[in-house]
Amino acid sequence: MVDGHTGYKTKTEYKRAKNSRIMKAQVINMILIIVKKRAFGFVKSRKSDAKVMDMGTQMYQFADDNELNLLDVIVDRRGSYDVDKSIINELMEGLETGRYSVILIRDINDITVDKDEQKYFLMQVNRYGGTIVSIYDGPIICNYDEC
Repeated sequence: MVDGHTGYKTKTEYKRAKNSRIMKAQVINMILIIVKKRAFGFVKSRKSDAKVMDMGTQMYQFADDNELNLLDVIVDRRGSYDVDKSIINELMEGLETGRYSVILIRDINDITVDKDEQKYFLMQVNRYGGTIVSIYDGPIICNYDEC
């Protein structure tokens, strides 16, 4: 049985892998610093400031846990379920310029609840070479026909 915490079957297997990682640590750490992905967060919520701050904290924690450099979190306070074009444009501009390559969200429904709009958004992010990652569900993959 695989240990859910470490992902290894035995302690010996875990120690061997850990020692191997430690021996390569200096080189790997230098590489990680170079390739560490930059991310931008997006939250859509009309909840209290304290709750929104908690959501932002969750995003920063998720980014730290997944070796992402979270630059900032945009908060959309509008109550509608429509896509806020100005915020989406801002997110796309950051992808296009290479400022970041990952957009962190809580849920794809934060962008829009309309499935066609979601698909279009995911395809647009994909075209710019970006990735959408839900802090609850992980990466959201879109292969043009299959979103």
